[in-house]
This record gives sequence, structure tokens and C-alpha cells, in this order.
Amino acid sequence: MRSMRSAWQLSGCVQGMRGITPRPCTAWGRTARAHQVVEASSPDHGEGQDGPVPSAVSDSRRAVRAGRADRRTAAKGTSPHGKVPRAPGTDPRAAQRTSRREPTRRATADGEVIYGKHSVRSVFRARPQAIRRVAIREGAARYLQEFIDLAGAAGIEPEMMRTGEFLRLGGLDEDDKHQGVFVVADPLPVHTEYDFDLLNDAEVVVVLDQLSNPQNFGTIIRTAAFYGVDGLVWLKNRAVDIDATVRRIAVGGTEMVPLFRVTNLARAIELLQQRGFWVYGFDERGEKTIHQTQFDTKSALIIGAEGEGMRYLTKLHCDELVRIPGGRPGLESLNAAVAAGIVMAEVFRSRSPGSGRPASGHPPTDSQSQG
Repeated sequence: MRSMRSAWQLSGCVQGMRGITPRPCTAWGRTARAHQVVEASSPDHGEGQDGPVPSAVSDSRRAVRAGRADRRTAAKGTSPHGKVPRAPGTDPRAAQRTSRREPTRRATADGEVIYGKHSVRSVFRARPQAIRRVAIREGAARYLQEFIDLAGAAGIEPEMMRTGEFLRLGGLDEDDKHQGVFVVADPLPVHTEYDFDLLNDAEVVVVLDQLSNPQNFGTIIRTAAFYGVDGLVWLKNRAVDIDATVRRIAVGGTEMVPLFRVTNLARAIELLQQRGFWVYGFDERGEKTIHQTQFDTKSALIIGAEGEGMRYLTKLHCDELVRIPGGRPGLESLNAAVAAGIVMAEVFRSRSPGSGRPASGHPPTDSQSQG
């Protein structure tokens, strides 16, 4: 009888602790208080039977913590732990994956990685002495005999690699259009405005004002290489750089056109003018069309950015504003790459022997005409 009473008292204690019927129990002669238990998960992370359990206290603490972090970030320019702050909801690893997949320049300890048939072929033609290694993927060698021969002519032993090693060494993946070949070469030489003496004997130079689209940039470089432009000038800041996308679209043009990246475009234009260039800015509000213009023997052609065109200060430094005929309401301008292609085609057409329009000097100034 005593054991049955103890069992009944213990059962009542346990049931009370489970939140069924809270009542005191005195099992084995000791008094215990069974407090009511609310079966709920952590207010911050868990879920109850009906879903997440809100917590006003937790939310208020988060708000205080966020406010403190904001004040520290504003004071130091960094997050509380010295890390670069990021926007809420962003994946910190996404930028790393993007940078690994499409870096500005694929570089190794030996130099810069250049891949794809057209780009590799252009490096062999333009600067074979800069090539350090030639890698060919196994299985594609029978289609790439041309590059095996080019490597032999340059005194380089091509390396046949399995796909995994090929991709790892080149920093590539299957989405990259490597076509089974890449080279490791010295970085592409890019000049500055301090190297403009290289343009003393040049005749046609293309200048880009804050171009930001890599597809347009690559297309313009390809067109410039096709026509034999003597130099291409673009901005160092607030503009696109030469990356894997530009190289792929230019299909080797980056190796054929002398490149100049400048800090101040207005100053660069002045330096070109000092070297005898007549500067043409292409704008939809130009007084004359490209067909009405006699382009100078030494011509600098300025193409504006996508959507915005040339900046006001750039226009002030131009010797002449010229427009491409055409347009209609709602469609007054062309894509930057398309406009550059039309301009270069017209400039070089006017220089051809059968054009009937001899290349002439720029229009005389008032003082010259009076003298």
C-alpha cells in the first residue's frame, strides 16, 4: 500500500513538471514543487507547435546591437571586428566566387594567363619573347597542331595536360572558352600619357571618354585592330579595364593596338594636340556630319560613354564636333561600339586612294587665312 501511494505521488509530480497538472508532491518523504513548464523553443532560434515564437526582448537587443555596430562603423569606417561591412542579405562568399571565376587578369607566379585560339595566336605574333609556358589540354592536341608548331618556333616545349591540371594551372573552369590552349606570358604592356612620344608619328588615335562596358570596349579594340589604328587611349578611373571578357571579345586585338591608360583625359587631349593631332569629338549635336568632314592627317577620334556621351569638359577640348547622320525621335544615338565602328570606317575610307577625298590638314585658323 505504501509503495502504491509513493508511485501515485511520483506520477503526480512528473505530470506536474510536464505542464499537465501542476501540484506539489512528497515522494519518498521529501517535498518538491513542480513549476509549470511551457514547452517552447528558444525565442531566438526555435519553433513552437504553431510556428516561430516571437520575442520582443530578443528583437530589442538586436536593434541595440545593430545601433552600436552602426556607430562604430561610422566612427572607424569598418565593422566592429575590423572587417569590411557588407549589405544585409548578401553572401560574403559570392564575391569571392565571382572573382575566382572572372578575375581582371588571370595571373600565376610566372605571369599572366591568356587563353583561346585567337588571343594565343596574337601573342605569338606580337610578342613571342614574352611567352613563358604553353599549355595544351590532352585530347585537343590533334586540333591544335598550329600552336605546337608556334611553340616550337619560339623555342618553348608545349606541355600536354589532363583536363583537371589544365584548368587548375590556368585558373579556368569549363565555362571559360579556352578552346584547349593557354599561354603564360609577361603582362600586357599598357602605356600612360607619359609615353605619348610613341605617338609622334601616329596618324589615327581613338580616345574613349569613361567607357564602362567591357563588351563595347572589346568590340572597339577589335575594330581598331582591324583598321590599323595607331593607338587607343582610355581613362584609368571610372572606366573599364582589360579583363578576360575584353580579351575574348577583342579576339587578339589587345595585342595589335598600342594601349594608353591615362589619369586625366583633358590633359591627355592637350598632349595629343601638342603633337599635331586635330581632335574630333563625336556628338549628336555636331554641326557637320562625318561625310561632310575632311579628317586631318593626324586625327584623334573621341567616343563618349554609353548613354551619356562625352562630358562637357571633353567637348570643350575638342577642335571640332561631328555627328553621325541618322536618328529618329526616341532613338537619337547609337551604341558606343557601333558608333566607333562607323567613325573608324569613314575615317579610313576617306584615306583610301580611290575615295576622291584626299586627306587634308585641319581647317586654317583666322590668323592663318589672313596671313
